[in-house]
Amino acid sequence: MNFKITAVIFAFTCLLGLNACGGGNGGGLSATLSACPEDSTVTWEQVTPVFQDYCTSCHHSDKVGTERVGATPGVDYDTPELAYNSEASPASTWSEIYTGDMPPGDSTVPEAEAILIHDWLSCGGPQ
Repeated sequence: MNFKITAVIFAFTCLLGLNACGGGNGGGLSATLSACPEDSTVTWEQVTPVFQDYCTSCHHSDKVGTERVGATPGVDYDTPELAYNSEASPASTWSEIYTGDMPPGDSTVPEAEAILIHDWLSCGGPQ
């Protein structure tokens, strides 16, 4: 098969399923925030461990300079107010998780935990 055709097919496959190309959470996750699910009971207490496991090692309000490992100042996830109202919008936070851009490296937020964050952000960051 022609190299150009193969490259186009590969790129198209990547667009159809981000997991096939090593990025994103794919699965049953929505690429964007949505209306708060009517039956959602997700609270800050439930999402705190997820933010602690995947985000606050860099995105914590107490970290400065090189402790942030490149994390944008003002984008922190150690309190519900900061996590929902940081310099990054809830939609931006979700996009970074969904695409697999955050956390950096080989780690991704597992789907079950990502769904908690998605619902918490979609519901306005409830306590």
